[in-house]
Amino acid sequence: MYFIIILSIISGITALSYNLPKFCPNATWYENSTIFPSGSTNDYNAFGLFINTNNTIYINSQSDGKVIMWLRGAVTPTNTIFSNLVYAFSIFITETGIIYADQGNDHQVMKAVINSSNETVVMNTTAPCTGLFIDTNNVLYCSMYSSNRVIANSLNNISSTVNTVAGNGYQDSNSMTLSGPHGIFVDDNFRLYVADCNNNRIQRFDSGSLNGTTLVKNGTSTTVSLDQPTGIVLDADDNLFIADRGGNRIVRFEYNGTLLCIIGCTDNTILKYPETMSFDSNGNIYVTGRENKGIQKFALATNSCDTPSVTTTHFVTTIQVTAPTFLFIAPTCSNQTYIGIHCNISATPCDLSNLCQNNATCQNINTTYRCNCLLGFNGTECQFDQRPCQPNRCWNNGTCNKLTNETFNCTCASNWAGIFCERMINYCENVSCENEGVCRPLLGDYQCECLDKNYSGRHCEISPESILVHKIVSKLFAVIAILAIAIVIACIIIMDILKYCFNIDPTRNYKSKSVQKKKRQRPVIIRHIYKNARSIV
Repeated sequence: MYFIIILSIISGITALSYNLPKFCPNATWYENSTIFPSGSTNDYNAFGLFINTNNTIYINSQSDGKVIMWLRGAVTPTNTIFSNLVYAFSIFITETGIIYADQGNDHQVMKAVINSSNETVVMNTTAPCTGLFIDTNNVLYCSMYSSNRVIANSLNNISSTVNTVAGNGYQDSNSMTLSGPHGIFVDDNFRLYVADCNNNRIQRFDSGSLNGTTLVKNGTSTTVSLDQPTGIVLDADDNLFIADRGGNRIVRFEYNGTLLCIIGCTDNTILKYPETMSFDSNGNIYVTGRENKGIQKFALATNSCDTPSVTTTHFVTTIQVTAPTFLFIAPTCSNQTYIGIHCNISATPCDLSNLCQNNATCQNINTTYRCNCLLGFNGTECQFDQRPCQPNRCWNNGTCNKLTNETFNCTCASNWAGIFCERMINYCENVSCENEGVCRPLLGDYQCECLDKNYSGRHCEISPESILVHKIVSKLFAVIAILAIAIVIACIIIMDILKYCFNIDPTRNYKSKSVQKKKRQRPVIIRHIYKNARSIV
């Protein structure tokens, strides 16, 4: 007896909270936008924007320090989350409705649930997160504009330390560095896309790699160039949609390498410094910008995949070949743990698929399995790395040294310091620049910038000849004045010592003469004058 065996192994699928619409190559959007909420006069000063698959809209309002929520079809806010977000730049909402928001000034990522007052810290950063994203493995990503890096941490097992997944802290334009990273996106293959704002490019980092690939940059297209890209999202076909802040437009980069402008192409006043963008389930584009009162909505105009067709008539000679059709029917094996024509292929879970990760040993248990993890790993499939010295634990090429099963220390490369080698050594701490020069720390060095162009030298210590002459003359006058004052003071002290200690008063003769002069009086001659006297006859 025979039967057909159908074998299906289904992996766990995590529902997406964001929209991935599918567009035709010739899809277009209306350039006349509408403002959401309709007729809004509130200056939300929104940077972060998120629209879930139910078309619930979330923004983080820097004016109010809150995350504001509108349910589908609502024109007034349905709810507000968080109470005091200070200069928050980005938000992300999961499929279960958990809200993650950047707490800019405090360098933290906060978590909250709707209709709950509990706000918890899930990640500590070194700078505000200009972009937030959570992938299907529940890993939280944060792009830090001022630190020139992207970090990540698993929300399944929150750790006090984070991993660098893009950039190394240096501001540069090579494949290992970033300059002001902004918006981020992670696809289902765990490839990280970064809007490298100050480098005017889009970088892609494959999972586990710090070496980025440039997908879009100036010169990719002869008609469209990037100017400070900030927001980035993908569609169902992995085409990139980019909010180009400096160019005041939205551009589309197709997977085949074509770069097209779709909004703000001919009139750069339609968008004003767009920051972030998001799709709703219908493919409409929502954009936040620095100078917008509300959110701009650009409706999808056309999404037809119909293309002109050309009919060509051919004369074809057809030869029909008839061949037998075979239907493979697998035999029934006496041992149900084996399959195949010869019943020699094991059907146990561990043999059919590599289920256990990180070199774990797979153990078959009846119809299920168990992963025996190596030291430092846990999870159903040993997917969580709990080793003290995880990859990239120490930053900037530092070496991780395991002390115990839970502790470690980092031996930093030259010019770096800190627990994770995250801080560049500041050589200006022990350096003084002369003549009001300013010390600038460099990698492994320092530089004194002379504010006055008349000075030069390593420490701005070299002066021009004219200034040297002025300094010498002024010093001479100062020395002469000090000597004169010292001589006068010395004379006074010496005279007091002679007078009061040795009873010698050098001014005695002068004083006696002055006293004698005062005692001498001039002779007084009195002359009587008679007025109106009578003459004697």
